[in-house]
Amino acid sequence: IMKKIIYIDMDGTLAKWDSNATTEDTKKKGFFLSRKPQSNLIAAVKKLMKNKEIECCVLSAVYGNAAADEKRKWLEKYLPGISSVFVPYGQNKADYIPSEQPSVLLDDYSVNLHNWISVPGNIGIKFRNGINGTNGTWRGESIDHTMSIKEMEIKIREACE
Repeated sequence: IMKKIIYIDMDGTLAKWDSNATTEDTKKKGFFLSRKPQSNLIAAVKKLMKNKEIECCVLSAVYGNAAADEKRKWLEKYLPGISSVFVPYGQNKADYIPSEQPSVLLDDYSVNLHNWISVPGNIGIKFRNGINGTNGTWRGESIDHTMSIKEMEIKIREACE
């Protein structure tokens, strides 16, 4: 049996997003390091990381090396030991992942999820963070930022079955 891989977005998912931030703000030193953690989701991911049948990996978009470095440092602080893949901003995340193994993407951005599920076998889960999901384009599974750690863990695990 193959391990299920869950890719988890950072901005607006693992790390709380500043809805007032401009593109210029996101390019400033310290921006990504200063994001607050989505604590219940991080705790759920830590539990999933202990499951031998599931592999967790962060999949996040970056403008360049400085952002990638800050995101790595942020992950070392909040999710030590998790692997990560950084994709150039604006690119299709699915293009950076081996497609022969179906996998799950947990992301707050519907465009990423629609691209993801266009690959046969892939599953998308929308992370509803309180500032997204206003257009209603995502009809698939979702997790709300107000859920308990247990509810999040169960929902993600069920998507892997």
